[in-house]
Amino acid sequence: MQEEGISPDSVTFACSLKACGCVGAAHKGREIHEEINARDLAKDYFIGNCLIDMYCKCGLLLKAREAFQEILSKDVVSWTALMNGFVEHGSFQEALDLFEEMCNEGISSDAVSFVCSLKACGGMKDICKGEEIYTELLLKGLERDLSVGSSLVDMYSKCGLLVEAQEIFNKLADQNIVAWNALIGGYVEHGFSEVALECFHALLCEKIPLHAVTFLCALKACGNSGTLEAGQDVHSKIVEHGLESDSVVGNSLADLYVKCGLVIEAQMVFATLPVQDEVSWNTLISGYSQLGDSQAVFSLCDKMVESDTKPNLITFLSVLNVCSNAGLLEEACAYFQSMKNMFGINPSPEHHNCIVDLLGRSGLVEIAVALIGNLPFHPGLVLWHSILGACRKSGDVDLGKEAFESAMHLDENDVSSYIALSNIYVDVD
Repeated sequence: MQEEGISPDSVTFACSLKACGCVGAAHKGREIHEEINARDLAKDYFIGNCLIDMYCKCGLLLKAREAFQEILSKDVVSWTALMNGFVEHGSFQEALDLFEEMCNEGISSDAVSFVCSLKACGGMKDICKGEEIYTELLLKGLERDLSVGSSLVDMYSKCGLLVEAQEIFNKLADQNIVAWNALIGGYVEHGFSEVALECFHALLCEKIPLHAVTFLCALKACGNSGTLEAGQDVHSKIVEHGLESDSVVGNSLADLYVKCGLVIEAQMVFATLPVQDEVSWNTLISGYSQLGDSQAVFSLCDKMVESDTKPNLITFLSVLNVCSNAGLLEEACAYFQSMKNMFGINPSPEHHNCIVDLLGRSGLVEIAVALIGNLPFHPGLVLWHSILGACRKSGDVDLGKEAFESAMHLDENDVSSYIALSNIYVDVD
């Protein structure tokens, strides 16, 4: 357009900024911002609001706040755009501070700003602030607003007040999918998987289009309760709704089958995924690791790398676990070394735990202790418990006493260490 000599106006800039936000094109967004500044349009609340939204969607919250400060006459949309950005990126307290500041400025809060503030309260599990905001929206008569009602259900669910969440849900004039998902998700997160599945089946009787999120909640409930039959039922509903090709849903379905010990079924789901990402590979590798099938784990790792999917910490933890359980010291050490040397991954304490445990069970207790002495972090009780267990097996009382003393420095009341040392003496006698 500019090449044609046509000068952009406010609407043009607004559309361009929206496009940048949608695709996360922060660099291009900044270029457009510079052009807006050159035309002295950033102070206009319409353009300013678009800048805030764009920067928030790109995760540049400081730039979003700067754009917010530039606006001369901020309206409720300006405040809400910035609040929403903070909420979406987990800065819940900042969002609530903005809400309070907005109210102090005399800006009348609307349904959208209440939704943002309720999300922030849910994120922080701050029920006191949430109920304070609930009182405010009641005074404005906004409790019947569908988005506000759904957010109230979500807030109470995340705070663990499921009775209150259910009561508000029951009062909603129109129970949309967002409200259903909030309620089902709340029951799942707080361990009421059976109730969550009851809600899911009640939802199926309603003429409401289901989202991927709905099925993710249902699958998690099945996984938590170990209900394979219910999981297979959810699987059939996923197929009915044409969501079997959704990567996130597919990964969750494969994870459910893995938790139920049905790795072949998990592999069948894996094979149908249009995109097999690191979560997909890790789910399958973890399943075979839990079964103790080291050859399948090694084969899948090779295929994962061949597919240009980079292994991560979770991948190597599954590999090292299967090596540890099978006593495959040489293979474990090779994979452990490859983490840093081939993939640039720094092993976590859990990875070191696996190696130390395997060295100890292989009779190489002194090497295991030497490895602990060179760790890039302070060794925890788990490592010393591994050494104590290895000392019992080898009958090494002196090294066992040293491991016990190291454990006592961490927790002098650790009962497991006392029992382990006692077992060493009993076995030696």
